[in-house]
Amino acid sequence: MGIIIREMEAYEAGAIQSLGLETFLRSLEGFYVSRPKTAKVAVLNGKIVGSLIYTTDICGGKKIGFVDFFFVNPAHAGRGIGRELCKEGIAYLWSEGYDYLGAVVRDDNVGSWAAFEKNGFTNAGLLKIARAVGFTGFLKMYFKHGYFLSSACDLHFAPRPDSGAELSSFKKRTGFGQVALNLFGNFLLLLIGSMIGMGILRGTYSFADFFAPDSPVAIIAALLMVFGGTFLLSYIGTLFSGRKWRFRTPTGGFILNFLISLVGFYFPIGGSFYPQQYENTSKFRRDMGLSALWSWLYIMVLLTVAVIFAGRLTFISTGTWAFISELTSLLLIFRCLPFPHANFGTSRIFAWNKIVYGVMLLGSVYLVFFL
Repeated sequence: MGIIIREMEAYEAGAIQSLGLETFLRSLEGFYVSRPKTAKVAVLNGKIVGSLIYTTDICGGKKIGFVDFFFVNPAHAGRGIGRELCKEGIAYLWSEGYDYLGAVVRDDNVGSWAAFEKNGFTNAGLLKIARAVGFTGFLKMYFKHGYFLSSACDLHFAPRPDSGAELSSFKKRTGFGQVALNLFGNFLLLLIGSMIGMGILRGTYSFADFFAPDSPVAIIAALLMVFGGTFLLSYIGTLFSGRKWRFRTPTGGFILNFLISLVGFYFPIGGSFYPQQYENTSKFRRDMGLSALWSWLYIMVLLTVAVIFAGRLTFISTGTWAFISELTSLLLIFRCLPFPHANFGTSRIFAWNKIVYGVMLLGSVYLVFFL
């Protein structure tokens, strides 16, 4: 029996939610899957094996269809079910008269990128989307669908095919500018967190203390050494793949990063190199994993140097070494967790080789807590 794509029946909502939990459990995203009210389902031999859950909004006078979740049971992956479900689901939504369609997609979920892009979606800039649906409409969509909390995610958007509207893809706007955006964003968050931590904003210290020797002015040096090296090693890791890659800073979760920095805790903005074309192959997963592995190794080596050799390497001040040690320790902690910060590459290594991930995990734990 072939795959049947149809509308969800009301009594199937619980089964779809359970399937979503099972599918996303490894990345913890399953806990976000609520009971759907509207969805398309893929049925194989009388059993639901995938679903495209969607909701409807009116934003800026435009009818917006939002794909909240799109998944296929991993046991049935590689059979074209997801491709057919996405194609028919999107075609159905257009037939319902939507002006635009949107979907929040995790930055390392390249399989979903490919499925959406083949059906007219673009990883578009937020300003372009705001112009399309109006600023108030964009804010409604931004907050209602949790994009402001969706760290390591991007908003994929599609105009109605017969509208003539176009939204340029991030693929045309990557490179040095995206690296600079990432560095500036992380510097700003570190600056805010350090000023709050020092008590400058509360009057405990004067602003002049911020520029004293061995003070958080070392943020700039630490940032360039940590993130600059990470980006460089990630890039080197892509050179052996024979693929074309682009660096991208995901736009989701920026407000969350900022709000957390206001309590004096640094929650970094991630960024990674992404292949232009997706393949459902073991080589593709290896190429993705190797890029992340190189950057992870760099951070581990840098932390080791900061802890063991900092006192002997006097060309960098003691305060800067201490800050590098704190920053690399924090980044390693984030890399130990495949979710929510997938764009540090952790999930890429996990998907490629569980043994390598386990070794990196144990090594990171040792460096952070026992070195």
